Amino acid sequence: MQFEADLRDSVFPNGALEEGAFLQLRDAAWHLEELRRQVNALFAEQTQSDPLESEDFEKLQNQANRARAAAEMSFYRALRTLEELQTTRLAREIHLMKEEHAEVPIGASPKSFTYEMLDGLKFNRADRELFVGTNGFRPRRETVETPAVATP
Repeated sequence: MQFEADLRDSVFPNGALEEGAFLQLRDAAWHLEELRRQVNALFAEQTQSDPLESEDFEKLQNQANRARAAAEMSFYRALRTLEELQTTRLAREIHLMKEEHAEVPIGASPKSFTYEMLDGLKFNRADRELFVGTNGFRPRRETVETPAVATP
């Protein structure tokens, strides 16, 4: 379990979504390490004889390469997912006022809430907090509609 503790200490998952991505990352990392052990054992057996003379050696090597590629893809996919979740969480902490957290969906892209158009002006978090502190109310949030694309 030291492996899991070390991995957890290096990525700091926070919340259920990040924990799920962390568990996928942990499983993929364990699978990669297990594959390394098996391949090393395979090559240790094959070095006792000439591996080029063995008909099964190339087949085993191809299988090991495919398994390693699949495990690496799983690892990097889980790592990318965890990074995206952590980036979004950090962006929410930086760019949203406490009152706004409930208004913005958890999975929203940081690009969608970094700046807001309010009463025709572009506001960041500091601007919104200043406006609320000065005026005592939040300005009206504008919804930007995307124009419909005409189809021929």
